[in-house]
Amino acid sequence: MSVLISIPEMRVINALLTVIRKTDSFFRLLKSKDFSVIHELLKNLLESGIISEEKFNELNLKLADLVLIEGKKFEERAREFANEILRYIK
Repeated sequence: MSVLISIPEMRVINALLTVIRKTDSFFRLLKSKDFSVIHELLKNLLESGIISEEKFNELNLKLADLVLIEGKKFEERAREFANEILRYIK
C-alpha cells in the first residue's frame, strides 16, 4: 500500500523530525524509561516497512536490555539506541 503525502504534510513531518533530532527527544524518552512509547515507535517502523522483522526483534531485545541497566551504563546504551533509531527515521 502506498500513501501520497502532500508537500505541506511533508514539511510538517520534516519539521517534527528536526525538532526530535535537535532536542534529543529519543534519548530523553529513554531516560524517562517510558519504554512503551519506544516500543510503539518500533512497531510503527516495522509496519511501515522501514525496518525488517529481524531488525524489529533485535531492537526490542536492546530495549529489553535497557530496562535492566542503571547509571552511567544505561546512559551510554540509551544514547547508542537513540542514535540507532534516529538513523532509521532520517
